[in-house]
Amino acid sequence: MEIFNILSNFSYHVLWNFGVLFIVLMTAIIYLFLLPEGKEHTYKKTISFVVGLIVFFIALGSPLNILGRLIFRAHMIQMLLLLFIAAPLLLYGMKTEGLNWLVDRFKLHQFAQKFTNPIISIYIFHALWLLYHVPIVFNFVRIEYGWNYLTVFFLFFACLILWMPIFPIMKSSKKLRGKSLHKYCFINVSLFIPMVFIYLFVPNSLYPIYSDPDLLLTAVTLCLPLGVSIDSLPNNLIETLLPFSPIQEQKYSAIILLFCLFVVTSLSVFQLNKRNWLKFR
Repeated sequence: MEIFNILSNFSYHVLWNFGVLFIVLMTAIIYLFLLPEGKEHTYKKTISFVVGLIVFFIALGSPLNILGRLIFRAHMIQMLLLLFIAAPLLLYGMKTEGLNWLVDRFKLHQFAQKFTNPIISIYIFHALWLLYHVPIVFNFVRIEYGWNYLTVFFLFFACLILWMPIFPIMKSSKKLRGKSLHKYCFINVSLFIPMVFIYLFVPNSLYPIYSDPDLLLTAVTLCLPLGVSIDSLPNNLIETLLPFSPIQEQKYSAIILLFCLFVVTSLSVFQLNKRNWLKFR
């Protein structure tokens, strides 16, 4: 109920980001009607891509985006929707004919192989993920319009790179299978664990942007559409956030992240054991 009370302070054109909606709709139109389909493309992949776009919009264009500015738990849910759901769905359903043509045309096979190498994928994503959540960096980019969107773009691009060894979109890329896939998932999960412990046991708020009223309102203004000023926000907005302790929000975020890691690990182990069981039979 408290979250709904917060959202009731904003009008619909603030809660829903029509810029993100436009990007999503244009991407869907280009994908459905303009991009060529390969022989291996199926309706299942089309559905996967469209669902991925919907999840992408929920993460960045729905009221969840405003909540992510006000409550750290919502920000973590945004990131995990992009990382664990939107990115793999988009990669799995992507039409790759045009991309592979470009790779062949400009002879980028070696570059593509290095770019989608599992080790490089891990380095790129986790370096950006950790850098983004360093308190001084996070507090800065969340109040700077250009840096905010640029950071989100690069972080989501890094998400796609992280999933490419599992869902390769180029002919020159190799798909991880069996124990290699299990090892890749285990390494990625392990690299998230330090952040979980930091959020669980740190005794103070890491991000002043969720506790300082001036910084918080500045961060919210980045989500306001053109023509809407910060003066249009209700005066009691900060008071409605008092039940949400920043320290407690960090703990909730750690639990949410830990749950997602548990699900990914369980799926990886299940997939590996399933393959071994089928071989045994």
